[in-house]
Amino acid sequence: MTMNPQSPSQSLDQPTTESTLVEACQAACDGWELQLSQWLCTLRPWLQRRCTARLGNAFDAEDAVQEIAIKVMRSIRQFEGRSSLRTWVSRIADNHCNNVLRSNASHTLSDHLQNDLALLEEDRLTHLENTDSATDVERVNRTLSAMTSSNQEILQLRFFADLSLDDMATALNLSFSATKMRLYRAMNTFKDTHEALQA
Repeated sequence: MTMNPQSPSQSLDQPTTESTLVEACQAACDGWELQLSQWLCTLRPWLQRRCTARLGNAFDAEDAVQEIAIKVMRSIRQFEGRSSLRTWVSRIADNHCNNVLRSNASHTLSDHLQNDLALLEEDRLTHLENTDSATDVERVNRTLSAMTSSNQEILQLRFFADLSLDDMATALNLSFSATKMRLYRAMNTFKDTHEALQA
């Protein structure tokens, strides 16, 4: 669901209070989805700021706001009125952001693997002579060689070209979300492949 304001021709009379909005939603009155969507639109700037503060960037926050709106639409009938509707939405938002942070944390490379990738890039530029470093470079090369060209490409953009996700999305002609998920999958594949080759 996209939280965009409705045009005047589509607009319904706005509920005067949160309680009348909740009653309309829980009773499934005609137009309740539109009324709730319009109310959520008024919260969008606040939700964007809240999610940006918790997630650390506006791109993840933008995705989060959309997901939160969907969760609110799906669960509004479970709202029991023990707090204000806005407070209830804030809890949904905070829980969603916490889940996003946990998910993002699972898509990170260990310091060891990041150092190995850095060594590989250094070797490409200067040809390392240290025996231990050369061995690490060879292991990373084997790992990358075992991966698809698509995974190799996105890892090279991130760790060798040092591009931001936004710049990577432009280079790959993908949306920000698609680029992020492709990078996360490639990083997970790299970790799994690297560990399998060392076993």
